[in-house]
Amino acid sequence: TKFDDFVRQIELEKANPNLTIVRLDFFNIGQFADEVEKLGYILEKEKESQKLLDFYRRCLGPLENTVVGLSDGEKPRVYMERSIGDFMACASGSSWHDKLLRAGGKNIVDDSAGSYPEISPELVLSEDPQVAIKLFTSSNPYGEKDETAEMQTVMEKIVNRRGWNATSAAKENRIYVLSDEILSGSRFFIGIPYLAKILHPNLFAELDPKSLHQEYLNEFMDSDYDLEVHGDFIYPEIAD
Repeated sequence: TKFDDFVRQIELEKANPNLTIVRLDFFNIGQFADEVEKLGYILEKEKESQKLLDFYRRCLGPLENTVVGLSDGEKPRVYMERSIGDFMACASGSSWHDKLLRAGGKNIVDDSAGSYPEISPELVLSEDPQVAIKLFTSSNPYGEKDETAEMQTVMEKIVNRRGWNATSAAKENRIYVLSDEILSGSRFFIGIPYLAKILHPNLFAELDPKSLHQEYLNEFMDSDYDLEVHGDFIYPEIAD
């Protein structure tokens, strides 16, 4: 946790006051580029860090340029729920909220009860989300075993919630299960294009999140993992 990291930093500073400590998180969108540049400088890998940042900007730049021009009415109302339990919302004060905004969504849950509140089912129904996203934590996201069945089970539980069939999200078949593997930590720029495609399929008709994801794995993770063969990161697949 962040607190544990802070405690370790204090212990190291006490053990050696002359020790210079650099803490980089890589999950904060506003600080990501600066932190990658710093790490590249420290490790004398400026060329590699710039290559990653060029790709990062290619993932998010076109989205940001488009989303900035949307009116409030053009942004769908979105309910995003954490993977750890039912009605554990990602409110406007959460780290997920910023990602939702950058994809062109409007969060229906504010942070008056905290950044990650447990909310009432009635709140969701009264706000009538146009899109609902349930985050999913994989036990082995890049393993050989696909997790479609598990994601289907999660989806079934959501759509069968009392009253959900009356929501705009259900009526328009816009309920999704999305892996937090690609939206959390330093990989958030892989997940945001998936989010944008979910929220604005017509506006981002030419956007191919899976292709960007595959390029990331091949070029920056040195992996030959084939997303066409393995890997379930969204259910159902986004219609082109």
